[in-house]
Amino acid sequence: MSRRIALASDNWSPTHPDLLAALAAANDGPAPAYGSDRWSAGAAKAFRAEFGRGVRVYPTFGGTGANTVALAASLTGAHEAVVCADDSHVLTDEAGALARFAGASLVPVATDDGMLDVGSLEAALRPFVRGEHQVRPAVVTLANATETGRVYDADQVRELADWAHARDLLVHLDGARLANAAVHEGASLRDLSIGAGVDLLTLGGAKNGMMFGEAVVVASRARVPDLRVRHVRKQAGQLASKQRFIGAQFHHYLQAGLWQANAERANEAARRLAEGLAELPGARLAFPVEANLVFVDLSVRIRAALADIADFHVYDEDSGRCRLVCSYDTDPADIAEFLAVATAAATTRRRRPAATRPTPRGANV
Repeated sequence: MSRRIALASDNWSPTHPDLLAALAAANDGPAPAYGSDRWSAGAAKAFRAEFGRGVRVYPTFGGTGANTVALAASLTGAHEAVVCADDSHVLTDEAGALARFAGASLVPVATDDGMLDVGSLEAALRPFVRGEHQVRPAVVTLANATETGRVYDADQVRELADWAHARDLLVHLDGARLANAAVHEGASLRDLSIGAGVDLLTLGGAKNGMMFGEAVVVASRARVPDLRVRHVRKQAGQLASKQRFIGAQFHHYLQAGLWQANAERANEAARRLAEGLAELPGARLAFPVEANLVFVDLSVRIRAALADIADFHVYDEDSGRCRLVCSYDTDPADIAEFLAVATAAATTRRRRPAATRPTPRGANV
């Protein structure tokens, strides 16, 4: 069986060889547990260099766990709520984790592309005026890049943060693909998060070359006690006993600039894919391609042809909307093959059925 082209998710990508080497180095003999090792200390130093000296860092296993820890620790009780885009990961893809661990509510805000703005937030919070009869919005969470692959620039993040802080709301950023957003903007990870007013960041690694591991990064200004984050992380099963294997990866990922190199490759693959598809009849880009995600409406014929060679998700059968995700290891040859098959399907004319001739009488039928 020939190898299929993987465009279903950046979670499908293998671990980067440099990070495998970092894991192997950390595996040499015993080391203190629960983050007391030298690799975790090195990672914390790298985080402070990237995001600022005053940040606190709490490594976790995965993205859902990291989001849950960050948001649950931000809330003081089950009477509080988190405001999010209506397609956000915390609302649509985390199986009610926040409700389970914090008893908290989510307040969805309608968007066309996952991008929150001050106007939509104002409209969403306008009904919350009845005091004890309603939940109290306490945190705004946004994703960069968003679920549709759109990217907030630093000014947009700052505007949302200023609006939230003026209303005594904290700001959390789901940065599962923050590296891709930063590369698109030509910015640092800090520029689009802590430096733009974000209070708590979930920084992803698994979608960009790490084997596993995410981290909750808390700004020094955030009113979130250290002990609260630590206890929530433990209760949520996100405190790794052998944390050195997360720390070793993050140390190299940040210090060596691997986050940027990997994201550049993934974004470039998505750009080439989008440019090729945009030229085809029967293909229409649904959103601007700003990170490593391509949302495109494809005809039935193109989808059927591509399904023979590639894995990707069809979000809506009626519109033919598909999600194609590129990774740091997406092969340019795979992009070329994918586009060649799509082009052939888009440009091949249907053959007209041959005209039927009447059968002569007496013919042997």
